[in-house]
Amino acid sequence: MPGAGCPGTTEAAADAYAAETWPEIDAASRALAVEAAVRLTAGHVMRSDAPPEESAGRIAECVARIAAGPAA
Repeated sequence: MPGAGCPGTTEAAADAYAAETWPEIDAASRALAVEAAVRLTAGHVMRSDAPPEESAGRIAECVARIAAGPAA
C-alpha cells in the first residue's frame, strides 16, 4: 500500500497505531483500512457537504467494515 512502508507518512503512523491497537487484524486488511481512512479523511477535508461529525462517523463505519473482512 502506498505510504504504509514510508516512515513519517500519515499512512505509516496510522498503520502503526492500528497494528498496536488491533493486532488481530491481518496486515492486508489493516493496510486497506488505513489507506481508505486517510483518503476519505483527505477528501472530506477538501470538500464535504456533511458536518465534520457526520463525515467522521461515515469514515469510521467504512474502516470498521473493511477491517472486519468479508462477510461470511
